[in-house]
Amino acid sequence: MRNLPVLTLFLVITLGSPAEAADTLYRRDVKQANPGGKDLIMSFQEIRRDEKTSLAKVTFVSGASVPVSMFIVRGFYDIAKARGSTHFIKLREWKAEDDSWMYLVGFSNSKDIVPQEYFKVDDESIGDKFMAVSDFDLLFKQDK
Repeated sequence: MRNLPVLTLFLVITLGSPAEAADTLYRRDVKQANPGGKDLIMSFQEIRRDEKTSLAKVTFVSGASVPVSMFIVRGFYDIAKARGSTHFIKLREWKAEDDSWMYLVGFSNSKDIVPQEYFKVDDESIGDKFMAVSDFDLLFKQDK
């Protein structure tokens, strides 16, 4: 019984807490050979996370347009799931100096908001193109 506090401390240090796990930045890499087509070679890395948004960096090496797009959406989806959000939206996209693509993605539990106001962004081109996590569950939920 004297060792219980030591054991508890060891488990907390080793396993971490659920709050820490939710704050872990996301990363996913793919190197998929596609005989007869383009190999899919990409990485998706969440660079920064705040209360309502994440900044993601996507590095593209090779891939066809549809698998590339789905890989990026999968990154948005996985981050939304980790945050416990029901909706996500691409707020901004740009090419970085190193030729990677940068994405500012917003997360919410409602699609019935004005993105410019809720996320405090000035870009009028955002529109209201929220995607629901539940719409992608059939595609991504079992594919871990």
